[in-house]
Amino acid sequence: MQFQIEGTTLVKYDFDHQEEIAVVPDGVEVIGKYAFYVREKVKQIIIPPTVREIGVCAFMESRVKTVIIPDTVTKLGNEAFSGCTDLKKAVIGSGVTEIGDFTFRRCDSLEYLELPEGLKKWAVMHSRNAIH
Repeated sequence: MQFQIEGTTLVKYDFDHQEEIAVVPDGVEVIGKYAFYVREKVKQIIIPPTVREIGVCAFMESRVKTVIIPDTVTKLGNEAFSGCTDLKKAVIGSGVTEIGDFTFRRCDSLEYLELPEGLKKWAVMHSRNAIH
């Protein structure tokens, strides 16, 4: 079992069966809180267009380097990528209207952050690097 899914929520990515590229299964609508917390082998996350929300601390302290959030996602929870010290590139899809508090806190390697034009709430601590 690589993923624990309850209904349409991805609850947990198995600690023992990690891959460098984690492909979230089609049909998942919510990546739940702490789902990828401290997953050190994961370097890239592929998020399908069925996902609508990324929960609180969903990827906190993982080793993800690149993330592309599809346009179907509307909300990034508080601290969703907090402590992802290897994160270099994050592209946030046009559907996101709300980015939670401290979403990119301690993402010291972040070189590129692309934000959507329709963003209504952005309470993000981010690195001192480039934001586009």
